[in-house]
Amino acid sequence: MASALSEAQTLHGQGAAPLSEALNLLHEIIVSGAPDPFHWDDDTMHSAHAKAKDGIKSIYDAAVKAENAGRAAARELNALAGKALAGRFKNKGLGAEDKLVIADAALDGNQGNGGILTANDVTRAASSWTR
Repeated sequence: MASALSEAQTLHGQGAAPLSEALNLLHEIIVSGAPDPFHWDDDTMHSAHAKAKDGIKSIYDAAVKAENAGRAAARELNALAGKALAGRFKNKGLGAEDKLVIADAALDGNQGNGGILTANDVTRAASSWTR
């Protein structure tokens, strides 16, 4: 994730220069937010447009890369949390598959932070199976 975020930061930084250049070009051909009839130049306008598109693409690509890295990290953390929760079962009555199914129910991603079972519920369930 750190590598992907570093790449995203680099991409984001690369977007600022073209956007700044586009703005400077536009300042040459507009007055008070409207086209300057005395200094208007279609080539300058097209150049500013191309530079702005380059800058926007770079910043957009950075956002996509950062979002994908965040999603990958969330998947990995959820998987690790499931393994950790499954490891809390200490009884001998449940198989590994049973533990993973219950742990998965406890970590149901559709319920935000509140799954079906909490870590304490799992601990209590494990102790009740061993009695």
